[in-house]
Amino acid sequence: MRAQLAHLLNLQGREWVQAQVLPFTAGAHTGLMGSFNLLRFEDDPDLLYTEDFVQGHMTANPQALREGSLRYDHLQAAALSVEDSAALIARVMEERYGDQPEPDGRAVA
Repeated sequence: MRAQLAHLLNLQGREWVQAQVLPFTAGAHTGLMGSFNLLRFEDDPDLLYTEDFVQGHMTANPQALREGSLRYDHLQAAALSVEDSAALIARVMEERYGDQPEPDGRAVA
């Protein structure tokens, strides 16, 4: 687990990566309705992928895309900032796994 947390911290600064933690203190949120992925393309229509315990469903329906985008916006608004998320990840990494060395010997935080 320490290596996974370290990997998240190492992704900071990459142009297309922003890790945000949605803490338990956020309570009930729109993500509890099920997982979904918004797929955005420059030259093709956007897609929404949803999944339940039986199957997945892909759609380009504009109304579904609006609802998925709104759900994503609500999740992002309830999550910690990128900076606060990184601080939390680093703190958990050290508090819970601080005595475990990095597999490659590199310093992380």
